[in-house]
Amino acid sequence: MTTRRPGAAAPHLQAPAADDPREVGGYRVVARLGSGGMGRVDLARRARGSGSPSA
Repeated sequence: MTTRRPGAAAPHLQAPAADDPREVGGYRVVARLGSGGMGRVDLARRARGSGSPSA
């Protein structure tokens, strides 16, 4: 079992790029899950408080 710091992206996820938004609609972007011709999907957490990750 590996230990990683809370909020850190898992090894198979891409860290947000320098020009990616840090926050979207009250959610803090943690990692990029994927992208393609129709856009991209980011992993995010609520900017304030705790909660489950959202995509």
